Amino acid sequence: MSLTINHQTNDISSTSGSVTIDGASIGGGGSNLLVSETIVTASGNFTAPRDATYAVMAIGGGGSGAARRNVGGSHINTTGGGGGGSALTVVALTANQTIACVIGAGGAARSVAGGGSSFGQSAGANGSATTATLPDSTVLTGGAGGAGQLSSTGGTAGSGSGGDVNYSGSAGSVRDGGNAGGPSVGNMGGKAGSGGLGTTGTTANSGNPYGGGGGSTSSTSGSSGTSGVSGAGASGAVIVQEYL
Repeated sequence: MSLTINHQTNDISSTSGSVTIDGASIGGGGSNLLVSETIVTASGNFTAPRDATYAVMAIGGGGSGAARRNVGGSHINTTGGGGGGSALTVVALTANQTIACVIGAGGAARSVAGGGSSFGQSAGANGSATTATLPDSTVLTGGAGGAGQLSSTGGTAGSGSGGDVNYSGSAGSVRDGGNAGGPSVGNMGGKAGSGGLGTTGTTANSGNPYGGGGGSTSSTSGSSGTSGVSGAGASGAVIVQEYL
């Protein structure tokens, strides 16, 4: 078994052969059997338990959606937060070497109240970047997703940098949050979060782990003073897979 990463097809899978990224061999042969996965969700160090090959991916925090509340008026566009970007690399570590992880937060949800024909409104909040610093001082950065807007322009997508392969998230859209960037196949890719769904009701959905953008709300329903609440962006993470 081995780890294969194909940037063109956004695929991470186990196949026969050596560790490869986009068709290039990384570190020779061997069984490269996946033996563990660690998801770091709070800032701190990951310590390698043994000499092995490690796949490391940093995912940035997603932005939150915008919120608008207008009792008795018409719907006006609001957009979801952007998804975080990600950076991925494969590295050989010896026992007790560390990866310093700084985990990016998701953008906070927005809550607004309206009454009569008046309205409350608020753009969303940006997420924060996630970094993973390797022992050789290489820094993987999963860029932050941007804030949802009070317009038809979605929160900007975060981008990755510093990896052997880097991915951008997707921008938010009208009411819906954007997906985090990352491979779409395999255990690691399954951790890149999708955007939360927006609503014309009062409460939108938060982004999904890790790095999904929050949905937005643009509500005209309900009684005066009822709050409209957008979805929070999902926090980022550093995912470390160990192969022997």
